[in-house]
Amino acid sequence: MNTQDEKIRPMNNNTIRMDNYSDHLAPLAETLISEAKGFSDSLKQQAGQVLANKLHASSEMLDEIAATLRSTKADNDDVVAPLSEAAAARIAASAAKMREVNGEEILSTVTATARQHPVPLAIGAAALGFLAARFISSTPE
Repeated sequence: MNTQDEKIRPMNNNTIRMDNYSDHLAPLAETLISEAKGFSDSLKQQAGQVLANKLHASSEMLDEIAATLRSTKADNDDVVAPLSEAAAARIAASAAKMREVNGEEILSTVTATARQHPVPLAIGAAALGFLAARFISSTPE
């Protein structure tokens, strides 16, 4: 009655031929996997874009801090001026490096690091959360 390659599974005294359903479900599964990959790629691209925007804003802020340090060094005496200039140079270099980095590249590096070392990442995230909670609870409203 049945061939060797047909699979039959009883369900409520009825028999269901799974090979009949697998023909219909295979394209649906392929479509679902394709849509999930597309969603994942879109999400990665959006996260990379948000990160790039934040990096750009941060680099502009660092440039402003460096400019402020350079302008105040003229007002300071001879002891503080070299320190102020050195700090301004390092901050400006950090701002330049932030502008050179790609947001998606950072995201992929962080993801790879998280996969290689999940325990330190979890401990760091917990510590950061703890510090953020302490900071938020200590600020007056």
